[in-house]
Amino acid sequence: MPGGRRKNNHPTLWAFLTILTFPIVLISADILDVRGALPFIFAIVATLLILTMEVAATGKLWMFEDKFINRIGDPEMHVRLLIFVGAMLLVFESALILLTATDRRMDPLLLQMIVNKQCSAPRGLDDEQNLCRDLLKDKP
Repeated sequence: MPGGRRKNNHPTLWAFLTILTFPIVLISADILDVRGALPFIFAIVATLLILTMEVAATGKLWMFEDKFINRIGDPEMHVRLLIFVGAMLLVFESALILLTATDRRMDPLLLQMIVNKQCSAPRGLDDEQNLCRDLLKDKP
């Protein structure tokens, strides 16, 4: 290396690519209507391919860089990771609820779920039994 300087192989970029590859491939497989275990297998292969490309390009893996070893070994890292994952799950859950509540295509599914639940064990009220009978009968 000229001038005795250490070559920067951008380990943060490789970490970013490695971590994002798995969910991107899973989502892409779902969009392409690939079902079963294949999306999961494709995601694993894609992630391993990114790691292989990193080794070919840089000669080592990002997770063995001092910067990441020190960061992962930090005693507070586990708490930070739990807080981050919890926050991300809350964001995704809130987005799913919002999308479900605002998507008109979900209305029949939600109504059918409520009708099935309420009519599966009626309480014996005449009005309720009549309503359930009307809602559950097959329409041509």
